[in-house]
Amino acid sequence: GKTLLFSQFIVKCILPKEVGSVRVGGLSTGVVLLNTDHHFQMYKMVSLMEAHLKAVSENFSLSDVENIVKDSLDRLVMYNISDSAQLQVTFHALHSVVANQPEIGLILLDSICAFYWQDSMASGIRKMDLYAKNVLKTMQKTLSDFKGVIMYSRPEYFQSKSGKAERCSSDLTVGCVNRKIILKRTVQENIFNATIETAAGQEVKLYTIDPAGIHWVKT
Repeated sequence: GKTLLFSQFIVKCILPKEVGSVRVGGLSTGVVLLNTDHHFQMYKMVSLMEAHLKAVSENFSLSDVENIVKDSLDRLVMYNISDSAQLQVTFHALHSVVANQPEIGLILLDSICAFYWQDSMASGIRKMDLYAKNVLKTMQKTLSDFKGVIMYSRPEYFQSKSGKAERCSSDLTVGCVNRKIILKRTVQENIFNATIETAAGQEVKLYTIDPAGIHWVKT
């Protein structure tokens, strides 16, 4: 579900706020996706965009939808990254990318642990939590002037044996995590839950998944 959730975050950002008199509900904001797991599928994200546009207005023609999607995709910068060295180079390149494109408001890393085994052999870092924190720090340091949102994914199993997850912080310093979204299945078929943690506490939201994406259940 995490790649689908990331896809929906991207759709929300890159779609326009409105087209003519139609309120589309996007943010007209640029997004950078660092695709290290290679689970992201462009055609699925385009399908989400098309479904959203058809839902907000029946008056959009096929060419209207095609043009809106095309214009929106111009706001997405995607890097397909195959190893740790390429990821480090990309981190440093991002400094110039966000400086030259101030409309970028979201940077996604999917996922932060893709090159753990490769790096642990070279550096000797075995603790998974420490590894993830070091990657995050490197990313944050190179993007110190970036005022938008940085998000990353990691699978549930990717944690040190101590099992003590780091708490969220309201601090904005390097290495701190301000919000977590933990996705899990429930005992009910096709019902999932998302635990959203912040420094102030946590709440649980239910959601379903269908071809049009994630739908949050109103409670």
